This record gives sequence, structure tokens and C-alpha cells, in this order.
Amino acid sequence: MKGNIKQSSVMKKGQAATEFLMTYGWAILAIVIVAAVLWNMGVFKGQCAKTAPVQVFGSGEQLQVSDWALTSAGVLTMKVKNLAGNDISITSGNMYLPSTWTTVANGTLAAGITVPAGGDNTVTITGSAAGASGECFTAGVDLTYDVVNGVSNHVITGIVRGKY
Repeated sequence: MKGNIKQSSVMKKGQAATEFLMTYGWAILAIVIVAAVLWNMGVFKGQCAKTAPVQVFGSGEQLQVSDWALTSAGVLTMKVKNLAGNDISITSGNMYLPSTWTTVANGTLAAGITVPAGGDNTVTITGSAAGASGECFTAGVDLTYDVVNGVSNHVITGIVRGKY
């Protein structure tokens, strides 16, 4: 008799542990997944994280911003890639600050910035968006371009975030 009582007590404890893990294990797994997604989105890295260029530009555009940097003097340099089948001629660029979304930098681009089909080039916009090195920034950007032997006055608009 004594052996059966001890075995029954151990079995009940094992069953309780298994039920606990099954009940709360799913909740713990869900919390871990949510935390991993938030970490991947940069929520825990702060506003100034720049793991990869943090940018929001529309998908499906013919012109893609692949990298960028903003100096403490307010000079925005962007590497743009041509996804169109023809050469692209960039005609103007602007930079905006989110506090008022007014233009702080009318881009004076070098005459005839051409991005060859499938290639890339560098665009520089100089303005008054200066800040101290290491400070956070958010800037709205738009580039106006023409597709050579195609439609004119395309505009790509986006937002870049990071540190000066």
C-alpha cells in the first residue's frame, strides 16, 4: 500500500508541473515572440538607432534610396539606385524638418545628375538642418526626376532617421 501512495503523490506533482508548463508556456512563448519582433523593429534601441538606414520610401519606385548620411553641418548625402529601364535625370531635391514640415533645404544639385539604368549615383542636398554630432534627427526628403526618353517630373518622397 505504501508504495502506491508515494507513486500517486509523485504522479500528481508531475501532472501539475506538466499542466503548468502547457498553460503558461504558450503565454511565455507569445511574450518572447512579441519582444523579438519589437527588438527587430528597433523599439528598444531608441529614437536614434541607425542599424541600417532607417528610411521610409514608397515601394515600387523607379528610384530607390539605398544609403544616406546627414552631417552636423546639415548636408544630406544619399546614394540612389535606378530601378527603371532607362537612365534617370535628377532635377531637384528638398529636405524638410518634421516639426513644421517646411522646406529647410532646397537642393541645389549639380547640373545633370544622371543615374544610369540599373546603376547608382550620389545626390547631395545642402541646407539649414544642422545639429550637433550624435544628436537625433528626422528629415523628410523628396527628389524630382525625369526618366530619359520617358515621363518627366516624377517625385519620390520619404523620411530618413538617425544621428548626425
